[in-house]
Amino acid sequence: MPTPRKARVLLALSGGVDSSVAGLLLQRAGYDVGCAYLVLHEAGAAEAHRARQAAGQLGLPLAELDFQDRFSRLVQEPFRQAWAEGLTPNPCVVCNQTVKFGALLDYARAEGYDCLATGHYARTSASAEGRTLLLRAADPDKDQSYFLAGLRQDQLAFARFPLGELTKPQVRALAAQAGLSAAGRRDSQDVCFIPQGDYAAWLEQTGFSFTPGRFVDPAGKDLGPHRGAERYTLGQRRGLGLALGDRAYVTGRNRGDVVVGPESDLLRRTVYLRGLNCIPQAQPETVPVEAKLRYRQRPAPAMLIPTGDGTARLEFETPQRAPAPGQLAVCYQGDKVYAGGWITRAPEP
Repeated sequence: MPTPRKARVLLALSGGVDSSVAGLLLQRAGYDVGCAYLVLHEAGAAEAHRARQAAGQLGLPLAELDFQDRFSRLVQEPFRQAWAEGLTPNPCVVCNQTVKFGALLDYARAEGYDCLATGHYARTSASAEGRTLLLRAADPDKDQSYFLAGLRQDQLAFARFPLGELTKPQVRALAAQAGLSAAGRRDSQDVCFIPQGDYAAWLEQTGFSFTPGRFVDPAGKDLGPHRGAERYTLGQRRGLGLALGDRAYVTGRNRGDVVVGPESDLLRRTVYLRGLNCIPQAQPETVPVEAKLRYRQRPAPAMLIPTGDGTARLEFETPQRAPAPGQLAVCYQGDKVYAGGWITRAPEP
């Protein structure tokens, strides 16, 4: 009787502790594991040695894939354009949609793999209706379901998240027990192509032209010149270079002018969404949810109200601070991700 074929899984391996332990767990689960390291930008090419070291320690084959052109076209250029339009983009969400679970998933299928695994802290399960659900990770402090809320059903069905039931300390302990060199490596906290999170410096390197203008108060009073409108984000307080007595925050932009005012001007009860991706069902319904407007925010009670053609609005029970157009809003029902949608400006009256 022939031996059943092991399921083949392609692991996105960066060489960090999370993806390394994901590989370890996949091996222990009996998968036939292959690894891929994605070269997304110049710094990524220089850091490939970490992935080679991790693959060597795990005894796994590694393919190094040059995705720089695709990453530039699908992630960096839209990021740059979004800043020019006065938005606050989230490149990690876009990368998951278009590169990791887009271009890499296509590669995995073409190479005959049955699924694609990453070191994200998230979980999936099957619904009674046959859809793939996205769930929060067991570790609430590391949960990354927010960054995956834009994935389609075909992407989620092909995805595997080996770390979903573990805490970060458990992952580091497994790495140490296995003698993996990544066990003590620090986590990356920044967008991969923007060191130290300095968006303005990266934009300058690309030749971005910052829009000149003035700081103004809510009534339009001139408060002095700024260094380029795109350097300032909604809700920002530090680094404005203004001495106004009371605390002042960036509350909006009007062409080249940057509006600064009290924190109360940032509060919104209604938030508008586009590109809504409903995960448990094909068509979203008006439902109560807990929604968050950025990754580190605590979810807050709201009503999700679809308005057609992939648009919706969130009506929060209490006003929320600085919903930023360009960021992702993610709606939860318990541990289940119900939907994700891009925050947009209020529609014209």
